[in-house]
Amino acid sequence: MKHVTDRIQACLDGELPPEEAARVREHCAGCPACDRAWREAEALWRLVDVAEVPQLERSLWPGLRARLPRRPTRRARLVFGAAAAAATMAGLLLGFELGGVGVDGAAGNGAPSFLDQGSLLVEGSEFTLDQLYLAAGATDQEAQR
Repeated sequence: MKHVTDRIQACLDGELPPEEAARVREHCAGCPACDRAWREAEALWRLVDVAEVPQLERSLWPGLRARLPRRPTRRARLVFGAAAAAATMAGLLLGFELGGVGVDGAAGNGAPSFLDQGSLLVEGSEFTLDQLYLAAGATDQEAQR
């Protein structure tokens, strides 16, 4: 049987079935390396058993609680939520305005917008992104032939 050092702790904790625990004990009795590991684990348990848990004179919780940040009030959460929604809306409107697209989807210069066409025009070009993508795909296929 190979070494059982990985099961010694489980045996000492009573986690192994009785038959397996007996095999581990039997192996440790005949194997010097596993016997040494068994004795070290038992010695460690004896040290843990005699160790005393210090009792605190008073609870630390009130002092810790006083240092924790307070939870925002309901009003503060509502104000923050409203401000975030307003900032999001302002950003969208500003983006539409700077992008030349009105809120109704029409471009500011009278030309059809990307919402009307269904694809974006490449700036300074007469081609849409869709057309450029399809053209690039066609050249890739031709190159593979």
